[in-house]
Amino acid sequence: MREEKAEFNPNDERERFAEYSIEQCIQAFNRDAGSGGWVPARGRFHGALREKFLGSKYDCSDFITIGPGKYGVKSIVGSMKVMKKIRIEGDKIVQYD
Repeated sequence: MREEKAEFNPNDERERFAEYSIEQCIQAFNRDAGSGGWVPARGRFHGALREKFLGSKYDCSDFITIGPGKYGVKSIVGSMKVMKKIRIEGDKIVQYD
């Protein structure tokens, strides 16, 4: 008997976080903060969170850097610091120890 595999959906994390509040996204981020391992699914997880944070009303510059993409083309491709937990402070989302 063959086991059926779930179909791969590259937008699964985006779809999941679309329904989350910013507070729920912060909780999800904080559960993962400081983890050292890396797999493609974790990259999609962080990418979806980054998009959600950048689309919010909060200043995320403390832990998300938006820089030039490949060949100097501006994009939201940048980096997100994931080693420390984050929280809301006023109109910002900041890292803390």
